[in-house]
Amino acid sequence: MFNTKKIMAAVVAALMLQAPATIAADTLQDRIDDGTVTIGIHNRAPWGFRTESGDVAGFHPDLVREALEPLGITDIDFVVTEFGALIPGLQAHRFDMIASGIAITSERCKQVIFSEPDLSVVDAVIVKKGNPKNIHSFADIAEGDFTLAGGRGTLNTSTRFPAACQKTR
Repeated sequence: MFNTKKIMAAVVAALMLQAPATIAADTLQDRIDDGTVTIGIHNRAPWGFRTESGDVAGFHPDLVREALEPLGITDIDFVVTEFGALIPGLQAHRFDMIASGIAITSERCKQVIFSEPDLSVVDAVIVKKGNPKNIHSFADIAEGDFTLAGGRGTLNTSTRFPAACQKTR
């Protein structure tokens, strides 16, 4: 399941390392003393969402609850907002931290400080059984005549393809 110590360290790091201009609480110790924290998430199952009964559920809320409970922080206010409002909301002190699967980019690193990732997504190419065209890397794709289809259009893909492929491929 979860490596609780690693997750707790990541959450604590996120709370402690927030840039001063973007933190709603003064310090992690304030959050521990109060036993409360406000977390921004966006409404997307299975990551974090509001159920029909109004409860907040999902991977990130569960992760946050598990990581903060040993610190005595049990009063967690999840603020469900649009994805694009998460970083501006953190900067405007509407929440203490974000737990919403935000990809770490250089542009976002100029705005906020990230903890250790709780999830890693890599790119992959699915080939026909037996790999008849012998594809093992992005370089193989750049050198061949292939048609590709994207499943998600991930940011990872957009940073990998320019290094290996011509823009027209």
